[in-house]
Amino acid sequence: MHVLTRDGETASIGVHSAGFSLTGDVPSTPITISTGGSSVPIIEAGETFRRSWVDYGTIYRSNPWLWAVVNLIARSAARMPSKVYRDPEPGGVRERVYPGRSAQAPRLALSLRRPGGGVAWQALKYATTVDRLVRGNALWRIRDDRTGVVGFDRFPWREISVKHDSGVYQYTRRVAGGDDVVMLEDEVIHFGFWADAESAVNPSPISSLHATLAMFDAVYRHLVAYFANGAHVGGHFKLDKDASTEVIDRVGEVIKEFFAGPENAGRTMVTSASWESMADTPEHSRVIDLAKQSREEICGAYGVAPPLVGILDRAIMSNVRELRSHTSRDTTGPHVELMDGDLVAQLVHKRPALDGVFVESEMSAALKPDPEAFAQTIPNQLRIRTPNELRRTQNLPPLDVDGADELWLPNAGDDTGEGGDPDDEPDPPSRQGD
Repeated sequence: MHVLTRDGETASIGVHSAGFSLTGDVPSTPITISTGGSSVPIIEAGETFRRSWVDYGTIYRSNPWLWAVVNLIARSAARMPSKVYRDPEPGGVRERVYPGRSAQAPRLALSLRRPGGGVAWQALKYATTVDRLVRGNALWRIRDDRTGVVGFDRFPWREISVKHDSGVYQYTRRVAGGDDVVMLEDEVIHFGFWADAESAVNPSPISSLHATLAMFDAVYRHLVAYFANGAHVGGHFKLDKDASTEVIDRVGEVIKEFFAGPENAGRTMVTSASWESMADTPEHSRVIDLAKQSREEICGAYGVAPPLVGILDRAIMSNVRELRSHTSRDTTGPHVELMDGDLVAQLVHKRPALDGVFVESEMSAALKPDPEAFAQTIPNQLRIRTPNELRRTQNLPPLDVDGADELWLPNAGDDTGEGGDPDDEPDPPSRQGD
């Protein structure tokens, strides 16, 4: 892919598992990545690349399919509120802790619902999930006082460097034009801590797609150049049979320099030699198939079903309906569980006043826009919840009728123990003799 240098020129870089590397000679000016008004330095002249400067966000925003799958997961996670529960005894019934200011557990629940700084909890969870999926890590600073947790601040991971000194992890936030902010491990929640690496810093999932992203970038540039130049050069270049070796080598170098590579696709060649055209199109060179393969590999790396990001080659109504629940259960669910686990391990377990408290995201919230699917779960929910308890989860007022505070049991009142489901109906008279 291409990046901007500080003098305004473009330079080509390749993507590999650790980050970026130059594909040619190191230029005299530092390579930078343009990030919408600011530039992130990648490599200084004559030096090897610095991993802490790698900005995976630029790759994420430049590839439409990578952007689509990451945002699908992040938007789904942002709809799952984090709730606080207390389990006073092993095997006991867990108790919901509602937001409040009376004790540390209610204050934690309130902070998760109101993180502060004018940021909604949905936006906080969305941005944290994006950072986790793009850079492999995300960071919250815990704001607390003597009464307990009072809020959270999210710091973009691209601004964070991690240092391990004397058994303690230290996090430094680089502030342009100001003093760096240094935080110890007890002051932060590091999402992705030891999740998929041999160190505390988790690798970016994008690193597994280095070959696919490089291929997609080359195919994209090839197609743009092909249609921009309006012609195609593929064919045989014929020289006189008595041409010297020097002439052949010089002509070959010119062809490679000006007509090879994706950027030169379709450039017209003007020469006095004889030209024999070979018809060739992007479809013939299978670049379209390469682009399709690239987008499917991106979906596979993140576990997202292709129809859910607009790849409808094999989509039908029934599998799209099933894949909606698959996304919440098998794709977004594991990421949310890992983030909940980091929050509990690095915040709750380190505070004695929060003993017996845990945090869990309500994944069923993602099904609320589907009234048909929710309605189908009501008969089964009535076996474990009374009608009024079920109505309370939907923010509906209680019913003042008989049976509204009792469980619905199919066999209730049947002395034989063989009662059936009340929804079961006898066969019509015309079929009872069959």
